[in-house]
Formats: sequence, C-alpha cells, structure tokens
Amino acid sequence: MKELLFPVRLKAWQLRGKMRRFLKTTFPSLNGHEPRRYGSCSRCGACCKIVYRCPFLVEKDGLYGCGIYERRPQQCRHYPVESQDIYELESGCTYYFLG
Repeated sequence: MKELLFPVRLKAWQLRGKMRRFLKTTFPSLNGHEPRRYGSCSRCGACCKIVYRCPFLVEKDGLYGCGIYERRPQQCRHYPVESQDIYELESGCTYYFLG
C-alpha cells in the first residue's frame, strides 16, 4: 500500500498543477505579477506527459514536438508558468526562474 501512495500523491499534485496553470493562463488578470521564465525548450516532451500523454505530442528522431503548435492551448504556450511547475516533471526541464 505504501508503494502506491507516492505515485497517487504525485498524480494528484500534477493534476492540481494542471488546473492551476489552466486558470492562470485563461484568466491572466487574476494573477497579478508573474515570475519571468528563462531558458528554452529542450524538446524532451516531459511537460506533455504530465498526468496523461498529450494526444498531439509527436516524436521524431528522439525529440518531441507539438502536432498543433500554431493552435496549441495557452497553458502549453506559457509552460512552465511558475517554478513549481518544473518539479512536477519526471525528468529535467531546461527552463528556469530567478528569485
């Protein structure tokens, strides 16, 4: 039972993060000041596999991309919204926040 507790808590935390990002990117006027994101995407695809694998995630030559890049949702365009978003990933992210 203990072995199952961690993955369940992780998925619950990730799902909560998905909802937070959706609200923050859909209603930006409610957010106030947002921290600035630095870095660039390494195309690892980890952010597109939080809770479930995005159906538009495309893999080519070991790199991932978006099948609807020009029409992707706001939460995808702005990921990671906050530094805590990076901790939800199962692998490293090359974006970072200062402060």
